[in-house]
Amino acid sequence: MNWREIITNRLVGTKVAVLSCRQQQSTGWYWVAGLVVQDAEGNLQWTQERSTYDAQALADWLAEIGLLPLILVIDSEEIISRKVEGDASDRENLLKAVVPQAQASDFYVQHRVESQAVFVSIMRQTALQEILQLLPKDLLITEIYLAPLPLLILSKGLPEDRVHLDHYRITKTGSDVVAVERTAAAERLPEALTRANVDQTDLWGYAAGVSYLSRLAIPGDQDRAFQEDELLHKVFFLRFAKYVIAAVFLLFFVNIVFFFQLSDENEELQDRSASLQSVERRLSDYEAYVGQYSDLITQPRSAYVTRITDEIGASLPNSVRLLSLEVRPLYLNVTGEQDGELKLLLTGNTQNAIAYTAWIELLRQKSWVDDVGENRYRIDPVTQNGVFTLEIKLKQYV
Repeated sequence: MNWREIITNRLVGTKVAVLSCRQQQSTGWYWVAGLVVQDAEGNLQWTQERSTYDAQALADWLAEIGLLPLILVIDSEEIISRKVEGDASDRENLLKAVVPQAQASDFYVQHRVESQAVFVSIMRQTALQEILQLLPKDLLITEIYLAPLPLLILSKGLPEDRVHLDHYRITKTGSDVVAVERTAAAERLPEALTRANVDQTDLWGYAAGVSYLSRLAIPGDQDRAFQEDELLHKVFFLRFAKYVIAAVFLLFFVNIVFFFQLSDENEELQDRSASLQSVERRLSDYEAYVGQYSDLITQPRSAYVTRITDEIGASLPNSVRLLSLEVRPLYLNVTGEQDGELKLLLTGNTQNAIAYTAWIELLRQKSWVDDVGENRYRIDPVTQNGVFTLEIKLKQYV
């Protein structure tokens, strides 16, 4: 079973809508609309829904049938039917067997293959289009059947060898149709049809529904616009579109949630990375600084100098800013002893000259200070702050 059969059985399944139109000489076209339904036992039942001479009166019913396949069956004087010999796959030969001078583009051709012959029905395209124009423009018709071909299929399920259906007499050999004759008047329907709730008015609709649901082929022109595949695609889309849309929306929603979550995590990681880079830079600066003064730190006097610089830093007033502090001499001589006086050279600035002067006096009172000399003091013309350079002579450390 191919995909088309699977979809047909699953989605279309056991119900088909049928619209039959019969040409009445005095009143025009007579329309009968109904449903053919297959029950759980496999029996086909007909239900008539509408009957009218006005095709526009069927619009509401056509809108109600929704996704059901719709069969249009036509019984008209415009239809020419013949039993012919020949290759059923050769459309043009079938047409010319009925009307020798016919142009293939001018006719709609349909046929039914039996074991001994091919039954062909043809109708001019112009006549067919006139019928179709009476129906809503957006109507999707699954199949078009021309009389009397649906009756041939219907007769196969009846026990009689000679069956009278409407104004056609069908002769069979077993289940094989061997002859079809048109009669002047309709005769009584077989009992099997009356049990299925079918009368003369309903016959064509029921026959078309049986033909379609039984999957017995009545091939028509392959280039016509009425393809069952179009209905199947439409049914498949409309039945499952909501699930597809829901799945797409769900995927979209999940993607949005993940996007914002990953965006927040990315921002957090970027902040952490920036912090780590800052710490790394500061650590690198400290290592460089320590490396620059490693010799000084490892000398014996380092603890003495460190204690003094700590005290200097602690004694600074808020208005005095220390910019640099140098130890002179920086290194000991080759004997490991101090070479000359030990001095500290301080540079900085102050916003308050009085506080600066008081700070110098405080330094002079320290026990480790031998002398405090102010090498330079000036006023910065831009900031109006005092800029100073101090030299502190330290007493000999032990």
